[in-house]
Amino acid sequence: LHDALPIFNETIALHLARLGSFGALDTFLGESGTPTPSSELLADLRLLHSILAELQRGSCASALDWVSSNAAVDPEGDLEFALRKDEFVRLLLASSDLSSSTDPLLPLPSTSYASPSTQAALAYGGHHFRPFHTPAREATIQALFTAPLYMPFSRLLASPYAALFEEYDASDGGKGGEELTAVMGMFTAAFLRRLGDRRAHV
Repeated sequence: LHDALPIFNETIALHLARLGSFGALDTFLGESGTPTPSSELLADLRLLHSILAELQRGSCASALDWVSSNAAVDPEGDLEFALRKDEFVRLLLASSDLSSSTDPLLPLPSTSYASPSTQAALAYGGHHFRPFHTPAREATIQALFTAPLYMPFSRLLASPYAALFEEYDASDGGKGGEELTAVMGMFTAAFLRRLGDRRAHV
């Protein structure tokens, strides 16, 4: 049992690092005398959690940069498409009240496509969605471009495209919550897969 303790402590240390609990990790290492995980591994995990924090705050830029530099982990483009879709939705909803508390049966506003946020989202989608036009994604892309017709946000949540936008509903936790969003989960899986591949070839 005594011989197994160092291995057990190293497992705890790696678990804390993967969770991004670096303060708790430092405390655990100091109190247990467990050797510090490799500096390269810690740097990679700090990068992962830095990017996840940016995604939580609403920025996909660093995640997209990472995907661009590690294209091998996303051969079908599913992760990049998810990030681009998330960015499109954020642009579309930039000036919206992200609450479903208002009347979902409001009349369609005549300025849905004229708002700056809608124009920014449509321009972004027109530029970035072109490489992702496949039969499997066509319905999603069409739904994203049609969704502005159902703005404001409360009405959008009662539209045929509600499923694309429900996680952004602030009145239901939504993007402001602590839990990983779907795109954050996809990014974490890809990052750890790439990290595992690199360590296997060291």
